[in-house]
Amino acid sequence: MDKKLITQKDYDRELVHQNALLDKSRQREKTWGESLKGISAQVGGVVAGYVSITSAIQAAVQENVRFEDSIQKTIDKIAAEELRLQIKAGLLPSELKEKLPQLEQALIEMPVVDMAGGLQMMAQSASSGFNQQDIDSGEALKVQLRMKAATNEFGQSAADIPKATKNIAMFLKATGSLAPTAQEIEKTAIGLTALFKDSDTETADLEQLAKSSATLNNYGLKREEQLAAFSTLRDQMSAESAATGLRNVVNRTATAATNKERTKALDSVGLNPEDVDLSKSGDQFIDVLEKVYAATQNLTEEARNNFFSEMYGEEGINAASVLFSRNNIDQIKTRVAIQADRAGYDRNIALFSGSREARNTRVEIAFQMTKRRIDQQRGGVAWREAVAAQS
Repeated sequence: MDKKLITQKDYDRELVHQNALLDKSRQREKTWGESLKGISAQVGGVVAGYVSITSAIQAAVQENVRFEDSIQKTIDKIAAEELRLQIKAGLLPSELKEKLPQLEQALIEMPVVDMAGGLQMMAQSASSGFNQQDIDSGEALKVQLRMKAATNEFGQSAADIPKATKNIAMFLKATGSLAPTAQEIEKTAIGLTALFKDSDTETADLEQLAKSSATLNNYGLKREEQLAAFSTLRDQMSAESAATGLRNVVNRTATAATNKERTKALDSVGLNPEDVDLSKSGDQFIDVLEKVYAATQNLTEEARNNFFSEMYGEEGINAASVLFSRNNIDQIKTRVAIQADRAGYDRNIALFSGSREARNTRVEIAFQMTKRRIDQQRGGVAWREAVAAQS
């Protein structure tokens, strides 16, 4: 290469050119499915384009130290996250090197976080015990990136990025999955997206629900039922109160036979403990809600409140009054059903993938990839050290 001075203007022009390539790749596609396939097919070309300017960037930096601070800041952050990933996942340097192309492609396809954020998610996936095959194939990371796009969790701060991974792992493990799979993560993400539209429920709320999910799971409540009932409560109270209230209502209803006051309360409305014991009646949770509602709907407000107080205690009245109302029972049924519909999930992903936010982040990620390769070529020393060594 001819050793001429590469100016800031030359450098900026190259970045604009690469951004234009990414824009063009988006414009050629009309649907989400075609779009993702198109981006995937072009990732190699886009990344190669950035790699091709590596030597030019190196020459520019050696001639003009004003690029130093920007590059060094990026490399320091990425290097720290790479080390954390190696420690958490038990990866040798050679194994990390094999995973980085997988990370880069996933981020270019769904750029909800930058390269450091992607490394954080990979490290947390290992810590949270996701299915190893899905981690190795990169599918665990891809579904988490799609989930963030679908639920408006792009552009998060570094401290918040791993939280969604932790929360969904806690929820899936509490509901019976020893090593959550990519398929389970995506199914839950589809359900959350459906609830996200018409309720106050957010991915962050899984942290509270997960604390009650093991108990609910023991009584036969499926994940969809838990999310539907929790979201209905969440519309009227905090996530912590909703999770605790749901657990108390289910537990105290199912174990009424062990308590004289609760047995008496059920008897007063024509029910016996076996009618509402999820572990013995064979009913679904929604069936129990219907039974209790039918038995109490004609009571006066005072009598109904007394029944709830005897059954659920003062701390459980609010949750019980929400769950055992006609409108909310119907809403829970609806919210169970809509979690199987992935239309909203796919729509949100398509909106994000074609957005200006995504295009800009793709450029940032590709730039980070180039900076990292420069860092590898210079052996990890500071720029001034590299320049000094050549002088």
